[in-house]
Amino acid sequence: MSKSSAIGNYIMGSAYTISCDETVALAEKMMRQHQIRHLPVLDGRKIFGIISDRDVKLAKLIAAQRGTGRDIFVKDICVYDPYVVPDSEPLDAVATSMARRRIGCAIVTHDGAICGIFTTTDACRLLAEFVRNAR
Repeated sequence: MSKSSAIGNYIMGSAYTISCDETVALAEKMMRQHQIRHLPVLDGRKIFGIISDRDVKLAKLIAAQRGTGRDIFVKDICVYDPYVVPDSEPLDAVATSMARRRIGCAIVTHDGAICGIFTTTDACRLLAEFVRNAR
């Protein structure tokens, strides 16, 4: 790998986000539309949490079992205090921390604004590239 080791060089795609006041149904629709599994949750411009496709599936299952027809809001099911790193953070430090914490992604920021997400899928893609290039 010839890129700099900063995590910002390894994030893929755009940084889609969702407001904490939106519904889980909208989060699910956005994830499906953009083919993503994580959405940073914002309260205004501040990072509030993160929601995953697994969170959405679980919330829908619980709502169905309880027979409730009311909307479930993102703020009610998101994970608070997500792992957030600046885009200058070394890739190996981020990957090590994700493995130690057993989490699926890191929110990457530049000057405090979200610029992307680094996921375990991205890490696997990089590992495969590393192994191919090491042959």
